[in-house]
Amino acid sequence: MANEYDKTIKANLAARRKQENLTQAALAEKVNIDRNTYRNIESGATMMINPHLPAICRELHCTIEELLLGYDPSSPDTNPHLSDIKAAYGNRFDRTLEEVRKQNEQLQVEVDSQAERIRVLENIIQDKTDLIGFLKAQNRELQEKNSK
Repeated sequence: MANEYDKTIKANLAARRKQENLTQAALAEKVNIDRNTYRNIESGATMMINPHLPAICRELHCTIEELLLGYDPSSPDTNPHLSDIKAAYGNRFDRTLEEVRKQNEQLQVEVDSQAERIRVLENIIQDKTDLIGFLKAQNRELQEKNSK
């Protein structure tokens, strides 16, 4: 019974052969093997790791890794798994960035509110300082009048 990996390899091999517009017989002839031998390789009856694999890949214009994995591992952009991960992290990054922007806006509103509160309190302090100065002046005047 073939596992998922074997099914993927067989599908990759057949798809690559068809992409090159080759029949099983034509590819077998190009790599100097019997058509039944090639059919057994593509169907999974013969193990993929065999001496014919480099010749098959050469005729299919791909590397062994590309054939087995279904993508070029040296190019991260062609790896479907990495693309999915990249997209997921991109989406996560975008959501996180939006959350940070919202928090920033909320914090800016709070900072502005506190700055206004500080300004009001400074005005109150200044008014009280002025009032204390006025009352001290009044008190001195009264003391001077009373002492005369």
